[in-house]
Amino acid sequence: MAPRDYTAEKEKVKRFLQEFCRDGELGKEFPYRDQLVSLAHREQVALYVDLDEVAEEDPELVDSVCENAKRYARLFADAVHELLPQHKEREVVNKDVLDVYIEHRLMLEQRGRDAGETHSPQNQYPPELLRRFELYFKAPSGSKARVIRDVKADCIGKLVTVRGIVTRVTEVKPMMVVATYSCDQCGAETYQP
Repeated sequence: MAPRDYTAEKEKVKRFLQEFCRDGELGKEFPYRDQLVSLAHREQVALYVDLDEVAEEDPELVDSVCENAKRYARLFADAVHELLPQHKEREVVNKDVLDVYIEHRLMLEQRGRDAGETHSPQNQYPPELLRRFELYFKAPSGSKARVIRDVKADCIGKLVTVRGIVTRVTEVKPMMVVATYSCDQCGAETYQP
């Protein structure tokens, strides 16, 4: 199997998010473009991607998403992050603590960088910390739901639909997405996804 060109895949994703339309009551509707505008204005915190709609445009992309969901979730999130500035129609007025923190960090990163100097990717501010949205895939309608006992090691990384009844719940445990290590002496920071 030939290696995938993920840059081309990201362009396909961007094209889908901007151009997908369906017939509505008032003519053509662009559901993902509307969601991008809502995300840009902080009226929405999650983007829902229906893989049945993706299959209408590119069935091969849906197969790739189902086989490698983690990588494609990151790919979709990167595409959305790049498209958000284009869909911002007005400035977000209500800035919270996280906005100020992100602006401050980016300003420090730009100030500490010389023109010709290249930084290690571990010392750059990771895009996961800049995103103010979450991304969810809605499984294709043709995918068969599994019983939880059938979810084994061969499902790692794939998009799996599980059907069941929740009988007991434990407390929510935090999940580390990006670890930040800072030097006590110089204050330099290293990020590890």
